[in-house]
Amino acid sequence: MGEGRGRGVVVTRDVLPGELLLSSRPIAFTSGDEGEIPDGDVLLASIDSSQYTATERSLFRSLVNGNGDEKDSIVPDYLSLAASPADVNVPLAGEDKKALSDAEVHEGDRFGMIVLNSFGEQFQDLAATMSRGEPLQGHLGLWPDFSMINHSCLPTALNYVMARDTMVVRAATPLTKGQEVTINYLGRGSLCAVDERQQELSAGYGFDCMCPRCMWELGATGVAATVSTLQRRLVREVAPAFASATEQQDTAQLRGVERTLAGMLSELGQHASDSTQPGHASNPHSTATSPPPPSAPDSPEQTSPSPQHPKHGDAGGGGSGSSGLPSSSGGGGGGGSGTCSSAPTVDGAGDLLSERDMQWLRASAFDLHSCHNMCCEELQLKAELMEGVQTVAGIAAAVAPGSDLHLFLSVKHLSLAQSLHGQESAEARRVQGQCLEVLTLRYGPVSNATAAHLLQCASRGLDRLEL
Repeated sequence: MGEGRGRGVVVTRDVLPGELLLSSRPIAFTSGDEGEIPDGDVLLASIDSSQYTATERSLFRSLVNGNGDEKDSIVPDYLSLAASPADVNVPLAGEDKKALSDAEVHEGDRFGMIVLNSFGEQFQDLAATMSRGEPLQGHLGLWPDFSMINHSCLPTALNYVMARDTMVVRAATPLTKGQEVTINYLGRGSLCAVDERQQELSAGYGFDCMCPRCMWELGATGVAATVSTLQRRLVREVAPAFASATEQQDTAQLRGVERTLAGMLSELGQHASDSTQPGHASNPHSTATSPPPPSAPDSPEQTSPSPQHPKHGDAGGGGSGSSGLPSSSGGGGGGGSGTCSSAPTVDGAGDLLSERDMQWLRASAFDLHSCHNMCCEELQLKAELMEGVQTVAGIAAAVAPGSDLHLFLSVKHLSLAQSLHGQESAEARRVQGQCLEVLTLRYGPVSNATAAHLLQCASRGLDRLEL
């Protein structure tokens, strides 16, 4: 992948969004109850007690385990394996399956191998699994070919598990021959401020992301500092106030929280606007202009969750956690550092923020938008909610196209459009067309009947999620 880039995956021809890049079975897999990712120790015990073919053992040896050995010399020929008619878990004639030996992967390195390469979710792809009538299960597994894909906060691919244990990777953006395939390791964490993303990637996976989005935010120091300040205030003050008002069904307090959140969003937009004015120097310690949130009962200070293993992919986040979306984890056995290229910065000399820059900024403050939307939903402010959901769906399209988050926000937007304007209205048809585009991006070309069924399943799945 070039100097300092480690291993990775590139396309060998031009690829269109929605094209299938990988369909893979795991070499190790464990499942459990819906809503819970099995512990890494469970997968480790399964590996230690199982027997494997020679091909499977070579795949284990190819995985990075954190001991500093990149193992470039033994990366398997995945194209040949994919073209082989035999499954890798079927022994060749005369071959006996054997347990993984210390010589192949030392026992002390195996948990590191799981931490750095495993993928886990609280359930499989929601819409696809429900459409197939299959049970939803939490799971954790190792897909060696998938684990070679590096991270970016602007991923070029999306991934999910379906049919119990099959890993699917599709192009999320157009790819040109030789371009790197990247996924999102952080799940919902990719929708945090750049300092939080960098901290989690460094602490959990040992690299600094140098994708265009990170580089732009690191250059736009004033705006990035404002996002971090607002995020801390959301976690420490506003979110607890919202939770208290919701629990007590206190409409007056909810209205106060909604005004506070609207003020914080206005402050963010104003700060971004001020950052583009000639001669303006962004002040990272600007005083908040939004009103204080209503008081909430005393509670321990909330902080961002510590890095979770396995790696999180797509943009979903935890199915039963604060985000409500299924947590996906991505491979990355190559230990890559994300895509690396230059990006524009806000220099305070009059350069206007592009719409792309604004979407990146909104993405880093996604929780602020999301909390405001939940508040509008509680207050039954349907017009404001529809506008807010349209905004966050646009954010997902910009930084996580085709992700589960993108799909479910689009479906929620459609539901609101149909409720406000009528099922046969021009607005509802327009939003339905956008939903079909997201479906094609995530699942590839499907028949009209399949698309309608997937939309129905995604709509039912909304009841399980907090967006």
